[in-house]
Formats: sequence, C-alpha cells, structure tokens
Amino acid sequence: MPTSAAGQENVACRHDWHQTGNQVVVTIYAKNAIPEQSNVEANRTVLTTHIQFENNKVFRRDFHLWGVVDVSQSRVSMVPSKVEVTLRKADAVAWGKLEDPRAPKVEVVPDTQEDVPEEKEEVRPDWDISDDDISESDEEDVPQQNESKDEKSQADEMPPLDEPKDVPPENTQPMKKK
Repeated sequence: MPTSAAGQENVACRHDWHQTGNQVVVTIYAKNAIPEQSNVEANRTVLTTHIQFENNKVFRRDFHLWGVVDVSQSRVSMVPSKVEVTLRKADAVAWGKLEDPRAPKVEVVPDTQEDVPEEKEEVRPDWDISDDDISESDEEDVPQQNESKDEKSQADEMPPLDEPKDVPPENTQPMKKK
C-alpha cells in the first residue's frame, strides 16, 4: 500500500450510492473515521473526500458527479461504521450513475506531503489481428479467388418464390373487430 511522508497508508474503501427524487446519498465504508483529521468538500459537480480512519489509514477520492448538486443544502454524517454524504440535487432528475463517465480519470499518488494527481493512461483493447488468427469457419465466408463471377452471383441470389395459390372460400374467415 502507498504511504505518505506522514506515515499515512492510502487505502481503497468500499463505497456505494443511492438516490431519491431530490437527493443523492454517497456512503463510504470507513470504520472509525476521525472527524478532526477528515474532510469532505464539494462544488456543484465534484465531491472530494479525505477520510482518515483507524489511526493511519486514509481514503482519498474525487467523485466527478453525474449531475449538479446544491452544496448549501448538502451535508455529511460520520458514524462509527461509515461516512454518509447527502447531496441535494440541483434538478430533480434521475441520475444514470453516480459519476460522469466522460470525466477524466485521475489517480491520487502521494509522493510527498502534498498530493500530486497523476492521470491514468487509458487502456484500449488491441483489435488488430493477424491472418493466422482467423479460424477456418471465418475462411468459409470469404469467397475463393478462383470462383468465377457467375458462380458468386448464383450463390448470392435468392431462389424464386412460388406464385401464391388461391385459397378456397370455405377455408377463409372474416377478421374480427376488436
């Protein structure tokens, strides 16, 4: 675990959230939080937490919120088992998630007394594959080089449809009105 110069151990904490019509409640499960050495700050779109608990453990996290909050009507509650942040929504609309997925991902890595945010490099899957990775079933879908155009067009054409047959009147029934 990373430690800061003051001997504090930076740890991850389990957190959860739920919402009502006009509130979002963020719960951080940090047992025995020390209120004198912890702080929670917010602006209209970012919730910043620094929670010290169990003497030397510290949870730091910036939550880039999905929606906008009214900071003046929001509050924090620290109880022995958790820290609960109740944020008042600026607009009474449902949030799809707690955090905005478009927000930059920033990891806090302390290397001195002050924290210096370091941007995480986004990892993208490697979609490029070599020809050796194509299975035989994929090759069956690829037309062979030596097929003629006529053979290809015949394989692509749909068979002709049969002409509709007349249905004798005794087998028909009128449609019922609903």
